[in-house]
This record gives sequence, C-alpha cells and structure tokens, in this order.
Amino acid sequence: MDRRGRGLSADAEDYSMNTESDDIKAVLDVAGEGVALLGHSYGAICALEAVRTGAAVASLVLYEPPLPVDAPTAGAALGEYAAAVEEGNGDKAMRVAAAHFLRISPEETEALAASPLWPGMIELSPTWTRELTEIDMTDVLIQQYAEIDVPTLLLVGEASPAHLVGASQHLRQRLANVTENLFPGQNHFAHVTDPAGVAEAINVFLHG
Repeated sequence: MDRRGRGLSADAEDYSMNTESDDIKAVLDVAGEGVALLGHSYGAICALEAVRTGAAVASLVLYEPPLPVDAPTAGAALGEYAAAVEEGNGDKAMRVAAAHFLRISPEETEALAASPLWPGMIELSPTWTRELTEIDMTDVLIQQYAEIDVPTLLLVGEASPAHLVGASQHLRQRLANVTENLFPGQNHFAHVTDPAGVAEAINVFLHG
C-alpha cells in the first residue's frame, strides 16, 4: 500500500503515527484473514505500531525499522533537513539524511545519489520531516513491542549502518516469535539490489 503522501495515496491534514496505523488496519479489513504484513524502514515501524495497537495479521516481515534504541534517529539534524526541504533543495536534504539519518559514508552517499533510488527519495523528502519526528517519538513505545507474539521475520543487511542493525538486534532479543534473515553484503536496500534474495527469504518464512 502507498502510505500517506506517497504514490496514489492522498496526504493527511492531521498526520501522526495513528494515521498510518489506521490506514493499515483499513487495508487489512479489506484483505481479510491470514495476511502477512511487510514493512521496510519507517514502514516497518508503521507495521509494528499497527500490530501493537490491535491489527490482526498472521505474520510480520520487518526490514530494518529505524527505531531510536540508543539515541534519536533524527535528533538535532532534523532542523537542517527540514530547512533544506523548505528551501526546495531536495538534493541537499537527502545528503543531510544520508549523513545523519541513514549514517552512511560520503562514498556511499555518492553511490546512492548516482543510483535510480535518488530521484524518488528527493521526491518524497517532504514526507520525511514528519516521519522522522514520529520515529523519534517511538522511543517510549519500544519496550511495548515485546508484547507482540505474531510470527515475525526480521530482514537485515549485513552491510547496513550499525544503528539499523542494532535496532533489529534489539527486536530479535525481545520479540516472542522471531526469525532473522541476514543478507550477506547487502545494506538497507536489498529489496532493490537483491530482490530475488529478499523474495526467497520471505517465501521460505511464509511457506517453509
């Protein structure tokens, strides 16, 4: 599904994590029983929140939710990012994001900027401001995720930034029914760089 302000989905005047959770639940109501809910990055946090607040799913697949386990995910750098977005400088905003939120090296940033992902990231940069704000507010909810007992698959890139790997490790140690799949040599975007490998891992988890 396209989340608020993305793809074919309209924006929300009063945006919050509750908006995302309610949208997911509405789609699940249409989908019916036996649904596997998959989320990548912030979408994985939205999936966690939907299930924590009552969404009924058969299983969860989470690709590196950027939970603020040890420190804020955005923190003070959010101001610089938001200012660049307000200036209409999406390229600058994404470079701030790469350095401070994704926490990748300058070399990795240049490689990402040269990839097909970059234009789409710039296009979505206005939505990141509010989403990063919501991410940093989940610090008070993290312990409650231990109450989730839905079968859960954690997808982790071996070469992903330490804070993303650490957030997944935090969940692995606390979720009651969890499996982890590590993608050798991959980072936060294995669904783009190794889609067949990601699809296989999900298929094995769901169908054995």
